[in-house]
Amino acid sequence: MAKAKGLPTLIRLQQRELDNLRKRMVILQQNRESLLAQAEALLAELENEVRLAGELAGMGGFFGDYSKRIKAQREGLFKEAAKLEKKNHGIGGGNQQCIFGTKKI
Repeated sequence: MAKAKGLPTLIRLQQRELDNLRKRMVILQQNRESLLAQAEALLAELENEVRLAGELAGMGGFFGDYSKRIKAQREGLFKEAAKLEKKNHGIGGGNQQCIFGTKKI
């Protein structure tokens, strides 16, 4: 007959799961911050190109395509950051379940 696990063992298992969830949350948050930083860098690059296009008359034709590409890249980065935020919230719910589960023991 299998022996039931003791309360300290169950608490340690819950704490280990909580630690793993926290690590995943940190990684997702770092990835999200990296994506947002890339989006900000693209915005700065776009602003620089707007300034250059204003100074150089011949650059206007190239600027339209460049601007569309930069805006599309930024939109993609924001969508990816939103996905990571959603995953992060999902893990946060797991953290709460793990914490509340530990408190119930």
